[in-house]
Amino acid sequence: MPSKQIGKERIWFRYHDGSEPGLLFVHGAGGNSLSWILQYRHFRGKRIIVQPDLPGHGKSTGDGRESLVAYARFLKNLVTELGLSRVVVAGHSMGGGIALEFAINYPDLVEGLVLAGTGARLTVSGRIIDLVSTNPAALPKLLSKWICAPGVSRVIIKRSIAMLEQTDPKVLQKDFEACKRLDLTPEIDRIEAPAVVITGMQDRMTPVIMGRQLTQGLPNARHVILEGAGHMVMVEKAQEFNSTMDSFLHEIAQHKFRYR
Repeated sequence: MPSKQIGKERIWFRYHDGSEPGLLFVHGAGGNSLSWILQYRHFRGKRIIVQPDLPGHGKSTGDGRESLVAYARFLKNLVTELGLSRVVVAGHSMGGGIALEFAINYPDLVEGLVLAGTGARLTVSGRIIDLVSTNPAALPKLLSKWICAPGVSRVIIKRSIAMLEQTDPKVLQKDFEACKRLDLTPEIDRIEAPAVVITGMQDRMTPVIMGRQLTQGLPNARHVILEGAGHMVMVEKAQEFNSTMDSFLHEIAQHKFRYR
């Protein structure tokens, strides 16, 4: 993985060259770029791919951010450093909130949005907030019951939880508290870029109703619900997720948006 010095932070990211617009993938709270490894393999050689570890996550240094708009500002700096003129931003969970902030604040950089397991508001269970501040070691066990649909491979759950276990609890706390404060409901109608919202039917953390409300609030969006998937929808149903992204990217290229 290449890295760049951005300010005082050394940022690691998975990168592959290709055509523009580039694909910028943003992971969720306590995660890292490995969340998107199956999308990296699928799109490798087709598009420019940028999959960063956010500050304080994965291999990147730093202390995380206090707000999702601050994470969006970081991504703007990264995109500028890489010389990209426009990107399709794919964000999962907290990363979806960051993608929305990015689109609101830097619309000229956004070709489209892929919003997975996310919403304009990101409610966080009080139990999660309590554990992350008092007993972070117990958090992975709790979330292992929530992040995937019933019957999903234990390997997928184990790998997803491993990312949480590797993240500094102080960074985790910042992530979850930033998510809890987020409410972009009054602002998302300003986003003109086309968007596809992808929700797992069995998502317990950002359920279908949140995806539906997000879609209804965006001016140019459609909602795709994947059966048999939970919160880690892009991993649990990677083939269907990637196919949805392929169709969306084709629509962008052809300027044919099948939205309202």
